[in-house]
Amino acid sequence: MFKRAKQNRVFQDVVEQVQDAIVTKKLAPGTRLPAERELKEMFNTSRGTLREALRVLEQKGLIEIKLGVTGGAIVKRIDTEPIMESLALLIRSGEVSLEHLSEFRIKIEGSLVELAGLSAHEP
Repeated sequence: MFKRAKQNRVFQDVVEQVQDAIVTKKLAPGTRLPAERELKEMFNTSRGTLREALRVLEQKGLIEIKLGVTGGAIVKRIDTEPIMESLALLIRSGEVSLEHLSEFRIKIEGSLVELAGLSAHEP
């Protein structure tokens, strides 16, 4: 399922490959990723680099890392809560204005209407 990682910014390549597998539903929520040893071999990377990638995936809310004998990296259901929290912080800090959010909403709603129209015409 995974390819050897590219050698520049290896952890980013690992993150992108696992993230893509989750987003495209190749890895379903609740799926346990292979053991660290196996992932190291699949990606042809070091333990430290692999752990860095797994931490990034955990911070993104895509996996949960459980410790212990029955532990490991487990794919989580993609959740909007972290996005909403980040957005709330951006608004409170003044980094994003309500005007920007309004513009974003208008663009997104237009795209959603277009997608709905396209899927309504599919058999």
